[in-house]
Amino acid sequence: MSGIVQQNSGTTTGTSIAVAFNNPVAKNNLIIVGIFAPNTNPNSITDGTNTYFIASDGPGVGGFEFNVYYAKASANGTPTITVNFPTSTVAHLHIFEVSGGYDTAEQFGSNYQSSNTENGTVSSGSTTHAKSFVFALFGDVFGSGVTWTPGAGFTAGQTTDNNNVVFSEGGEITGAGVQTATASQNFSSVIGSVIATFYPSAGSPTITTTGLPNASQVQAYSATLAATGGTPPYSWAIISGSLPPGLTLNSSTGVISGTPTGAGTYSFTVQVTDATSATATASLSITVAVLLGGGYWANQGRQADKKPSPAPKPFYDVDFSKY
Repeated sequence: MSGIVQQNSGTTTGTSIAVAFNNPVAKNNLIIVGIFAPNTNPNSITDGTNTYFIASDGPGVGGFEFNVYYAKASANGTPTITVNFPTSTVAHLHIFEVSGGYDTAEQFGSNYQSSNTENGTVSSGSTTHAKSFVFALFGDVFGSGVTWTPGAGFTAGQTTDNNNVVFSEGGEITGAGVQTATASQNFSSVIGSVIATFYPSAGSPTITTTGLPNASQVQAYSATLAATGGTPPYSWAIISGSLPPGLTLNSSTGVISGTPTGAGTYSFTVQVTDATSATATASLSITVAVLLGGGYWANQGRQADKKPSPAPKPFYDVDFSKY
């Protein structure tokens, strides 16, 4: 089962505003932080363990800013999330823990409804993923004591009220296309909203090449490195050691080719990087056979069972008494 595991929220005044989860967050789960603050955007966000990325920076609505940040939990623990602002402010923080392998923000959108309304709607860009998690943050700029209702398919998040009412909701959506979050309130006011869409990444790539064919001096050579998983396209690089002299690696195709000139065994580490900058490495080697006496034998010195002919006897060793 995947979806919202836990949530919390807080409203306070200051340059650093913190909210903690009530229970431990599981490693690899998604942490979402929705922020609503007047006239200012955060300087930074931290919990001492995880790295946060911005998923959405909505436009100012009536002098208020909407932001959504996210992180993939790197360890089990109960993080306290601290958001730092350039000046003292009254900010609303809404935090979600979400299971299901979601770890990448794809599309987002924002909306400002300047006329009085009882309903809020915000849509993201179109997604090609079969499953997404949609997080939405709605803010009532002038209201107080407003009751919010989540849209169909969404689970109500927290509501905070300190002169402004902020409401969050989230839900798993199946099927590609434009993702839309909706919410309704019990009386008309001016509202703004922001949405962030998350999907499970393909994970990190894996190099499937476990060995490479041997080569021979001054003979053309070609072998292709292969990888699976992650998000193509891949790029390839030698990060330690070296290829045999005369061979090169094509960084786009993973093809090792050329004409080797030096005999021996050459060990190296190859790295593949996918479109999300996820990496994998593998240790490989290529043995180049040496050219000897008009034929090729292994570079260990063995001459493939080929033996030299005995030298002819000198003329003075011939016994002429037999003639």
